[in-house]
Order: sequence, then C-alpha cells, then structure tokens
Amino acid sequence: MPMPFTIVPIQMTHVPAFHSAVDTVAKEKKYLQSFEAPPLGSTRDFVRRNIERGLTHLVATDADSVVGWCDILPNAAPVRSHVGVVGMGVLRPYRGRGLGRALLRRALTDARRHGFDKIELRVRASNRAACHLYQAMGFEIEGTLKDDIRVNGVPDSTHCMALFPAYREA
Repeated sequence: MPMPFTIVPIQMTHVPAFHSAVDTVAKEKKYLQSFEAPPLGSTRDFVRRNIERGLTHLVATDADSVVGWCDILPNAAPVRSHVGVVGMGVLRPYRGRGLGRALLRRALTDARRHGFDKIELRVRASNRAACHLYQAMGFEIEGTLKDDIRVNGVPDSTHCMALFPAYREA
C-alpha cells in the first residue's frame, strides 16, 4: 500500500522538520557522510541560501513531518559550477515505496532550469537500493573510491556516479 506524501519546494517553515529528518537518517550511520545533522542554525542558513538562490531543494512531507528530501546544488568550486550535486535521504518507514524515485525525478526536472552539464552524486557501495535507483534513473558509475569510508571500523567504498547532458531529454 502506498504511503501518502507530498513533494514540495522547501520553505523556511520546513526547517525544524527537515533538520529532524536529516538527523534521523544521519544517526543510522549507513547513508550520509555525517553521523548527525548540522546545528539547527546552520541548517536554517543552508535552507535560506537555497531558497534565495532559487536552487532545487525539495522535501517530501506526510502531514507536518518531512519524510524525505532531495536537493541538486551547484558544485561550490568555481571551475565546477556547471556540475549539480545531488543530496537526498528518505526516512526508514518510507523507503522502498517509490518516494526516493519520485523525489529524484522531480528534482532532476527542476534542475534542468539551471543548465547543469552534469549531475553527480556519491553513494556508499553497500547501499545497493540507492545504487540501483540511481542506475535506473540513468546515472553511471564514473569510478569507485575503495575503502573510502569507515564506520565503527568497518570499511566501505564510495561510488562516484554521474548523469550526463542527455538527462535534459529524459
């Protein structure tokens, strides 16, 4: 049975729930690069900058809760500003129900207006569900950083994946 959710551009009113969702996923220590969300004030500043710059930053909501997010932001390095970088996460009860695919599809559609020549992301090799989703959406593995991550002494590799200009026609 599909779970109800709505995908909308993030607003400042979403910040506390977004912060909570990021913190929840980070504390799983399986998916993100950090083990907890940044401080609430930093999250607020991040969201405010994204809104002011008109960047792609979506949240999936169920009632008043943020249950997932996806952003595609320009790479911060000036020589790589033509590259959009994906960040996303979905709360455990909503995984495997099409929410990640819906978020990414909508974010890619929105990101077209920024004219990126490439969309890239990094994903843990052990996160097979995410790897499968990204490949199904047209991302290719550009390379793998072996033994790139260690969590509680357990090594993992990172796949560097990219979607090239053809994503504009998808």
